[in-house]
Amino acid sequence: MKKQKFYPYITEVLTYILPPVTVMAVLLFVFWRGGFYPFGEKSIAWCDMSQQTVPMLAALRSALRGESSLLYSFSQAGGVGIFPAICFFVLSPFSLISLLYEPEGLMLAANVIVLVKLTAAAGAAAVFFRCFWPKLGLLCRSALSVMYALCGFSLMYFQTLTWLDTLILFPLLIVAFRRLASGHRPLAFTLLLASLMITGFYMSIMVIIFLMIFSLMWLFCFTKPEEHARVAADFALSGVCAALLASPVLITALREYLDSARSEGVLEQLAKESGTGDLPTKLPLLMCAAAVLPLGVWYLTEGRHLSGGRRYGFLTGLAAVMLVPFFAERINLMWHFGSYQAFPCRFAYITVLILLSVCAETLCISDDKRSLPAGKEKDRGRFARGVSVLSAFAVPVAALCTGAYLIRSHLKEMSKFSRSLWGNKDSFYWLGIAFLVFALCYLLIFALRRNRSISRRLFGGVFALLAVIECGFNGTVYLGNISGAQQRWSDAFAAVSQIGGSGGDFYRVKTRSKLFDVNWPAAFGQNSLGHYTSLTGEDYLFSLKRLGYSGYWMEIGSHGSSDFVDGLLCHRYVIEDDRSLSSPECFFGLGVLMDKKPSEQLPDEARPEIQNRIFNEVVSGGRLFEQYEPVFTDGVELSEADGRTLLRLDTDEGIIQYTISVGERTRLYFDCFDALSTKLTEPINNSVSVTVNGCELCGKYPTKTLNGMLLLGEFENETVDITLRVKKSVRLRSFGVWGMDCGLLEAECGGIVSGVLSAGKSSLNGSFTSEKDGWLLIQIPFDGGFAASVNGEKAELSRAYGTFMALPVSAGENDISIRFFPRGMAAGLILFAAGAALTALFCSRFGRGFANAKGAFIQFLQNAVYVVYLAAAAFVFLAVYLLCWFI
Repeated sequence: MKKQKFYPYITEVLTYILPPVTVMAVLLFVFWRGGFYPFGEKSIAWCDMSQQTVPMLAALRSALRGESSLLYSFSQAGGVGIFPAICFFVLSPFSLISLLYEPEGLMLAANVIVLVKLTAAAGAAAVFFRCFWPKLGLLCRSALSVMYALCGFSLMYFQTLTWLDTLILFPLLIVAFRRLASGHRPLAFTLLLASLMITGFYMSIMVIIFLMIFSLMWLFCFTKPEEHARVAADFALSGVCAALLASPVLITALREYLDSARSEGVLEQLAKESGTGDLPTKLPLLMCAAAVLPLGVWYLTEGRHLSGGRRYGFLTGLAAVMLVPFFAERINLMWHFGSYQAFPCRFAYITVLILLSVCAETLCISDDKRSLPAGKEKDRGRFARGVSVLSAFAVPVAALCTGAYLIRSHLKEMSKFSRSLWGNKDSFYWLGIAFLVFALCYLLIFALRRNRSISRRLFGGVFALLAVIECGFNGTVYLGNISGAQQRWSDAFAAVSQIGGSGGDFYRVKTRSKLFDVNWPAAFGQNSLGHYTSLTGEDYLFSLKRLGYSGYWMEIGSHGSSDFVDGLLCHRYVIEDDRSLSSPECFFGLGVLMDKKPSEQLPDEARPEIQNRIFNEVVSGGRLFEQYEPVFTDGVELSEADGRTLLRLDTDEGIIQYTISVGERTRLYFDCFDALSTKLTEPINNSVSVTVNGCELCGKYPTKTLNGMLLLGEFENETVDITLRVKKSVRLRSFGVWGMDCGLLEAECGGIVSGVLSAGKSSLNGSFTSEKDGWLLIQIPFDGGFAASVNGEKAELSRAYGTFMALPVSAGENDISIRFFPRGMAAGLILFAAGAALTALFCSRFGRGFANAKGAFIQFLQNAVYVVYLAAAAFVFLAVYLLCWFI
């Protein structure tokens, strides 16, 4: 009797505890098996997580500790409004875990954050399934929650940590929507949607697309006609309140996105795509929960009358809507607003939750006696029951053995995604075999239960055990084979840590080549020009390429260019390829006094010639770079046309030979560059190999990671032989061998006044005396968020050299103050305050009375909102699913 009394409470507690505990156990097993922290020194951080997320985690950690600003960073990208990037990657309460680690250990902290987030996702899914299917057994409900937390999306796309926040919040958002639709209870929905927009503003766009379609279907399936206008109004007003509450993030992020280098539009991308897209990468996102296949097929064929027509139509309709993008690439692109570089179908967690919902519905209705043929409910003989029980136990054993065999024999093929971000035919083949085996196992135990050969409890236990085995298998495939970036991170930390303090002076650090990911020096507290996020500014990226630095896609490195530009941009230290430190030929501090206004933009010409122009403007003296002519060519024709150099091969390989007699100390550079773009690879890549004095310096140039000006060496009083082997015909804006006069650089730069500014957390300040009117070149990227004053009077900042800043100064004393506040943040804060007030009013008793009022004016307002809502929902559906085919 006591057991019966307390059993419901125990079950209720286990409903919310068992799934998170199971997920944590599965992940800890995977970590233990793979030697990952906390059982070893390996990190699961790779690709975008190591390149972008962990460095942004370091920026957030530094800001939370009061060491830097949350709004601006002088370390990243030469200086950048960092708030949108932090929001994109790591703005989450779970990121507070990073405070427990020093910078050197942040790659390991990523393991813990992923573990905790996926555990929380299981808890959120448990709330979802408990709300919508309360009669579903504890073990089945827990199994479905575990499948959601460890679905293909979480295992394949965990690299951007805030995407896991969306995974957590989404099931709770759907539960909150039900509360909103069933009665005027909008607070939870409003706050959850606002939280989702704040922690994952990019992913929230896809959630809003889904909510428009989902809410419309819900309205016509589960809401009385007389309630349609009220529910639509509640939904719309909740969305408005959520957007207002998230305004400080949304507005600043939108401004950064519009200034970023993601320049290609939706129409251009759609015009390039057709067909199904990359199915070997997309379909595995759904193949980590094999139960959806047998249970989904049964529901599709048998569930209509048992589930009810409207419920059946709602679930199957949603499943169809969310499955179509996996097979129609144009629709998939529309969900991503026309563009994605990798990680297709970033809404896959939505699709998985819907398919698991179909499974939950199937498990609930399959026990209905109406679904059984006559006689199936009768008891069976003892022998038959024993065989059935043994068969049920044999199913997970078979699944375990099959999974172990595949991991042992074909892990390399199956884990292709965790090495390249894309699947292939081999990986899809073996993952498909695993998926079908697990699906068959689920089918067998489901068939046993349908025939009443095993009890409900035994079925639940075996079903849950199968889920654990499958999740362990998938976790091993996608997490267990990651090499991780911890060792490279530690080596980089050791290299950067050689640099001591500099008495408070502003300086930057660069690498001679791409020794490590470009965001890492900033993560270790050093200022760097290097930067790579999805919000890298176009002006900054293209200007640094024109100045001779290496970059591709949305990444710009600090390697490349010349000693002059390095010094001008405050580089005091260079980390050489052997991890030793050197310094540029000259060093300019932050803030350089110039006689005249620096050029606003950089010309479209050879990169050393661009540097000659800057040299003349800064120091007003001579040509720093001189170009050398080749002494011999074979198999290749050089010509000039429209300001471009044309290399036309007559054979498979051409040779260009230089013999240069160097007198005074000279640094030689080779350049091979054409167009500004954000392509992953350029047509000119791998077009030349470079040999200096018989030693091959670079076998392939330019490449994705090395396309800046190439330093050939420093020479004095000697003859230098340079051989270029041309591998393909190319057309180039900047080509040839150039010499930089080191003596001229040293002589002319010695008298330049620089270093007149110092950097605070998000401000620049300085006081100096100028002998005459002039300009101050500020080697910080231009941003509309800066406001300057000179001697207390507002002054206008100008753009210099494409991406930096310049400020007019007068003869005499100049007290300069430049402060940063993100563009749009002030408006965002005002809208946030308005949103908070509107939310409080909307969710109050007055708001509830207003929503339920029957007056003619209230009804008119609700009906007007309802019409707008219907039009918006129809437009979203048509734009995403139909109009894209007519482009």
